[in-house]
Amino acid sequence: MASSRTPERRRQQHLYLVFDDWHSGYSIREVNLPSSGSGDGAGAEQPLPQAFLRILVPLGWPNCITSAFGTRSCDLSWEKLPIQPFNRLHVSSYAVQPDGPIHLVSTKNGATAATFAFDVKECAWKLHGEWALPFTGCGHYEPSLEAFVGISKDPETLGYLYSCPATSTGTGDTGDRRLCPSPKMKRSKEKVYSKNPAERHVSATLVYMRRGKYCLVECVSIDDDGADQELPQRSRCMYRLMTFSLRYDMEGDLKLKHCRVCCYSLPHEATNYILLEDPVAFWL
Repeated sequence: MASSRTPERRRQQHLYLVFDDWHSGYSIREVNLPSSGSGDGAGAEQPLPQAFLRILVPLGWPNCITSAFGTRSCDLSWEKLPIQPFNRLHVSSYAVQPDGPIHLVSTKNGATAATFAFDVKECAWKLHGEWALPFTGCGHYEPSLEAFVGISKDPETLGYLYSCPATSTGTGDTGDRRLCPSPKMKRSKEKVYSKNPAERHVSATLVYMRRGKYCLVECVSIDDDGADQELPQRSRCMYRLMTFSLRYDMEGDLKLKHCRVCCYSLPHEATNYILLEDPVAFWL
């Protein structure tokens, strides 16, 4: 006899944005993502929903923010890490290996580039290769591409998506002194930032949602004379949210599909710090 019970529904996930728009700390807002029909245009600007959570913390101290969601208690252990063999101010990108406790960190210092691997089990650093991951900041592992994916913020390649094969960045025994050669990296044919000439790019964050699915959270200025201003005006900035699927095309290049866009106005109380830094966003 067949069971009358239906499988438990998967908990619906949402995109959350963090703002410093509260006099006593930060607020977190749950936003709706575009579903269909908006294509890759600008979309109509809409107000943000009310904050569903506020975090009490002194403003201007972003390094002191931490919070836990849920009711489970985590068994924590602490271990002193070895000093990194590079200047942390030169760090340009980083990623985590999907099949092992390996953290990759790339550095750039002028024309000199290097990627280091940190083995969590061995608690040891190793020079991995004399090249750097092609994106800026965090790289997300995309299982459908078997590659790390990220967005470039270098002036010459600003706004392009890059992928770096994860298989070519594998690490063996930390005692192995052989360096990995530079992997074959791929770039999107077009920039993913807003193409509207009336919008000026300010900052952006790439959010991994699920297999092959991403959301670009881009802060754009819509000031008529914004190009002549050193700082964007908060009242004329908005967040442009673009969801898309990511695949390789027939030529092996990164291709965006099913792009959908929606735009949100920013809270009037948000500071210029939020505008100039990359948007704080997460998928949960």
